[in-house]
Amino acid sequence: MGKYTCSGILESMPDYIDGTLTREVCAEIEDHLKTCDRCRFHVDSVKLTIMLYEGWRPEGIPRDAEIRLRERLMIIVREAAKLEPRKPRPRKPTRPRGGRSRNK
Repeated sequence: MGKYTCSGILESMPDYIDGTLTREVCAEIEDHLKTCDRCRFHVDSVKLTIMLYEGWRPEGIPRDAEIRLRERLMIIVREAAKLEPRKPRPRKPTRPRGGRSRNK
């Protein structure tokens, strides 16, 4: 059995669907999809949605709208799989502005 888990499949889904993964990684993903109905459903749903969208897309759709649609689609897939969203990077601490100095 391959090393891919359900969360690994969903994290790799954009690259898998775009065809940018190695043959070996694709084979491992496909092995998982053969035995996991849930992941196969998600992958097939995303592929179908993209296929329908690309067939429907009128000429001249703004590129930023296409990007936002793809990003939203991946958010929906992750939410459906109940995956934790990626945590934002911690922000740098800020210095207090104005006011009195702490040193007396």
